[in-house]
Amino acid sequence: MGAKSLTGRVESGFYKVRGPGFVEPVEGSVEALGARVQDKLVVPAGRTLLVRVDGTAIVNGQAIDPMKPEEYELLDSIAKDLAVRGRVALVGPSDTGKSTLASWIINRMNGGWLLTVDVGQNEVFAPGFSSLARASPPAVPGSSNSYSSIKPCFVGAFSPSVALSSYLRCASSLSRLAGGGLVVDTDGWVEAWEGLESKVAVSLATSAKVIAAVGLPGWKARYLEDYSGIEVVSLPRLASEGGKSGEERRLHRERLLAQRLLGAKEKPVKPDSTTVIGLPVFKGEPVPVDTVKSLVPGALYAESSEDGLVIVASRRVRPQGVKAKVLYAGNLEGLLAAAHWRGMVEVAIVTRINFKSITINVATRLDNIDKLEIGRARVDASSLLGRAKW
Repeated sequence: MGAKSLTGRVESGFYKVRGPGFVEPVEGSVEALGARVQDKLVVPAGRTLLVRVDGTAIVNGQAIDPMKPEEYELLDSIAKDLAVRGRVALVGPSDTGKSTLASWIINRMNGGWLLTVDVGQNEVFAPGFSSLARASPPAVPGSSNSYSSIKPCFVGAFSPSVALSSYLRCASSLSRLAGGGLVVDTDGWVEAWEGLESKVAVSLATSAKVIAAVGLPGWKARYLEDYSGIEVVSLPRLASEGGKSGEERRLHRERLLAQRLLGAKEKPVKPDSTTVIGLPVFKGEPVPVDTVKSLVPGALYAESSEDGLVIVASRRVRPQGVKAKVLYAGNLEGLLAAAHWRGMVEVAIVTRINFKSITINVATRLDNIDKLEIGRARVDASSLLGRAKW
C-alpha cells in the first residue's frame, strides 16, 4: 500500500498509520504499540501509530505505510524489557519517539501511570502543567481516551529552565501518588548542561529504576548514568528525522490550551478573599499613587512590602530618584494560571487587573475559585480565548 493511501482494507502485516485516522479490526487480531485492539482505535492528528495485523483490518489515515516486521519487533522487545523495571524515565531530544515509547511500555505493563513533565507540549492535561494519569491499554499518545484519574500540577512555564524549582517539585509530588508501574515522559531540554542536570534531578525525584536515553549521544547517556547512579539504557532515535518546527510547536501548544478553555468565562478574583500565588503585586500596603507619579510617569499602582517599593506603570519606564521595582502593567496580563476550587483544577488566563478595586480578572471554566496560581508564561489571551469559543 503506497504512502498516499488514505483508507483501505489491509491484510496481515505491519503498518505505520499517520493520524488523524483510525484502525478497526475486521478478522483475526490487531495490535497497536504492543496492545490488543478490540474496537475502532482513533489515531490522533500528528501522531503515527505502529500496528501489527494478523488477519484483516480497516485503516484510515493521512498516510499508511508498510513497515519491516523486525522494526516493530525491536520496539516491542525494548518496551517489554523496560516494562518489567517498574519505574522508567525517558530522556531525549524533542520528536525522537519518547511519547510513543512511553505508551508502548505502559501497554506492556498492562496498564500503569504516565507522568508527563513535558510542560511545553503536555497533551494529557495542558501546557504549563505537569500531570499524572492512569493509562489503560491500548494507550495511544495524544489520545484523551487513553487516560483517566488525571492529577495536574502547575509549573507556570513552557520550559523547565524558566521555573526549575516548580518543575522538580511537581515531578516529585506527582510521582509519589503513583502506585504500580510508572513511566516518566520528559521534555526535550537536553542540549545544555543545565538541561541534562534537570533530567538527572527528575529521574532521582521520581525514583526511576532505569533511564531510557532516546536519541542521545553516548557521552550524554554516560553523564546521566554517572550523575544519577541509575542504570541508563541507550536507544537510537525511534521516530523519523524531522519533527515539528518552532512555529508548529507553538500552534500545537495554543490548540491544547484552547481545548482546556472551551466554555471559559471571565471571573473576578479578590486577593483579600482568595489565595493568590505568584503575582508580584497585592502583597504589601498600598501607597497613594499620586505620591509616585512624579517619579514614575504613568504609575497606576504602588505598594510597600518587605521587599521594598513596587510600582506598576502603564508604560515601560525607569524610576527617577527613587529605589523601587517598576512593573509594566501589560506584562501582568495574559499570564497563564491555575484556578482551584475544592480540589478541582482548571487552566486560567489573567485577562485584566484593576488596580483601583484590587481585582484580578481571569478566564477559566471553573465557576468559583478559592486559590489562584499565576505563572510566568504569557499567551495572547484575546486570540486564545477567541479560538476557545469556536
